[in-house]
Amino acid sequence: PVYSLRRVRKIDTITLPEELFGQTVRTDILQRVVTWHLSCLRQGTAKTKTRGEVAGSGKKLYRQKGTGKARVGSKKSPIRRGGGVAHGPKPRDWDYPLPRKIRQLGLKCALSSKFSQNKVFIVDETDFSSHKTKKLTVIAHRFKWKTALIVDYLINPFLALAQRNLKDINYVTTEALNVYDILKHDYLVLHRDTLRQLKKRAGIEEPPILIYNPQNTFFELEQKYKNENNNNIGIIEQQQEEDDDQYDHIAEEGEEDETDQENLDQFLRKQNNTNSI
Repeated sequence: PVYSLRRVRKIDTITLPEELFGQTVRTDILQRVVTWHLSCLRQGTAKTKTRGEVAGSGKKLYRQKGTGKARVGSKKSPIRRGGGVAHGPKPRDWDYPLPRKIRQLGLKCALSSKFSQNKVFIVDETDFSSHKTKKLTVIAHRFKWKTALIVDYLINPFLALAQRNLKDINYVTTEALNVYDILKHDYLVLHRDTLRQLKKRAGIEEPPILIYNPQNTFFELEQKYKNENNNNIGIIEQQQEEDDDQYDHIAEEGEEDETDQENLDQFLRKQNNTNSI
């Protein structure tokens, strides 16, 4: 069913793609994707000082023998109060690569999980004329949304302002949607125009649209492809003919040069014979 946020009731029905909402829910894939997502969110700024970074003197506190105490060196030792920390955390990047197909499968499993629990709402529009939080609160109360994630193909500024004061209702675009947010919220509210973008994110390729021309028995795309190939073949044949003509012309010039050389040799021989006589 498709609901209207303005009227707060059902207005239409729609068939959801089975490739997105009819997959088998694999908890192992969801665990991998959620762990990867939370790991990428870590700042990695935890830092402690070692004994070489703690402020203080490196002088030996007291002599080695004769005091009756345990021998000791620097006061910056990790075993002393105020000293450095041994093997403490250092700034690092917690991000690691996760295969793209695993991420796409995790998105499908999360959507299928919400759909199997009847917690997916499809809405026809998210155009809010007011930025008041009270209006969104009334809608959530009527639909009985405890926690909800509203997904839109474009950000509506009024809805974004109305949601900002509610901690249990979040508003994101299709590009910012992730598996962790889907599982964290109780209900998933999707704009009907986001389904195509979700297919693209999940790696589902739609079949190409072929235009049929009733005047011709062939498809226009197929005919266009053949025409392009024929044009390319014609261009190649024309180029070959031009190259052959150029080679023939060069060969003729070479033959003419050889004939001129022979005539010149004969003339020189005659001149030599005449001079000798």
